[in-house]
Amino acid sequence: MRLGRWLWAAPDGLRYLGTLSWLHRSQYASPERMRAFQEARLRHLAEHAYARTVFYRQRFDEAGVRSSEITFLEALQRVPLVTRYDILNRPAEMRAGNARHFRPETGHTSGTTGARLEFLRDQQTIRMANAAMWRFEGWHGARWRHRRAEIRSIRASDSPTEFLHSHGSPTLIVNITSSQITPQLAATALAEFNPEVIVARSPAWLAWLSLYLVERRPHSIRPRVVFTRGEQLFAEQRQAMTDAFGVQVVDVYATHEFLVFGGECTHGRMHLASEMGIVEILKDGRAAAPGEVGSVVLTSLWNHAFPFIRYDIGDIACMEAGPCPCGRTLPTWRLIGGRQRDLVAVRSGYMYVPAYLLTAPHWRGKIIEFQFFQESREGVAARIVRGPAFTDSDTDRLRSELSAYFKGELDISIEFLDSIGLTAGGKFRFVVSRVPLEI
Repeated sequence: MRLGRWLWAAPDGLRYLGTLSWLHRSQYASPERMRAFQEARLRHLAEHAYARTVFYRQRFDEAGVRSSEITFLEALQRVPLVTRYDILNRPAEMRAGNARHFRPETGHTSGTTGARLEFLRDQQTIRMANAAMWRFEGWHGARWRHRRAEIRSIRASDSPTEFLHSHGSPTLIVNITSSQITPQLAATALAEFNPEVIVARSPAWLAWLSLYLVERRPHSIRPRVVFTRGEQLFAEQRQAMTDAFGVQVVDVYATHEFLVFGGECTHGRMHLASEMGIVEILKDGRAAAPGEVGSVVLTSLWNHAFPFIRYDIGDIACMEAGPCPCGRTLPTWRLIGGRQRDLVAVRSGYMYVPAYLLTAPHWRGKIIEFQFFQESREGVAARIVRGPAFTDSDTDRLRSELSAYFKGELDISIEFLDSIGLTAGGKFRFVVSRVPLEI
């Protein structure tokens, strides 16, 4: 399963096609062969991280671990966990000194608490992630030539429009953060575009659209398959989409950091792309047994520009035992707790609330954590953990910005807290709404 040297020798297009071809073969590799591949990549990345980053050099030294000792998967457990606060507070130290050599792109996520994280994804990481995603979609018949509709959010500064579609392009983007978007507008655009594949990066929003379509049958939106990713997919959301479109709904697990992706096969089990990285499930600091629920810790096997070694990403899951009937040898898991729905009810319907709403540059140092809490359609409470730079005048500015975003359809209250609690499953919820999802 040698791939590393070839990736650097071929042109970009051939590298991608070669990676995808290799992934189609490696999904049937024996567990022993996959383990050998992971350990070889791990040895290389551990030595690179120690030599090229201040952060990991200090971490390894403080733990008394030599990078040369990380030669097998069990040895990885001696490395301390990396938290989101490490990335938030020490990004320059986590960046490799030779990061530019790997042509990285800047990635960011608001994470679970709303604090903006920035990191790098190098070209090998991006190529591997894209190929892994296409492999998952290919399991369900999706092809590059198919017309594709993507339901996702776009920053207002990037595009204020409801839809993005270039003439002749096979992709239509439905911008769910547009102030003008409604289920009726989205349904009309999708019917005209006639997508063969729908990808929802907000399952909550697509579920709301699905309820709208079910109430207004018949309609002509008939994709071959619907994929959801970006948020946890709940059973009632999957059922609403199935009722609306009459096709299989496939859930995909993806991380903004491009660490490890997962995708459901036709038997409904979610396989992990072990070629991308190493997945650990920890229970009370130890490796959890199959079926035992624990915290998800991920290690990238490709990112040289910004190494992620034992990153506690904040999800809760358990590994499944036994082979999958599909015949693939990639391990399978069940995601127990993860990202939650991000819809807030307003008087006229619902509005999608992007996690980056309160992570603009002028709020850095002023807002540490935030959460929206709603009990009725009349109003929403913005729960804020203030940073040291927050002043009294910022309260009025915050209320004004939120009122403008919600177009005056909600009464905005602001609550200042010392911390924002977790759910019983150990997860943070960005939006907590007691308002039932309905048309």
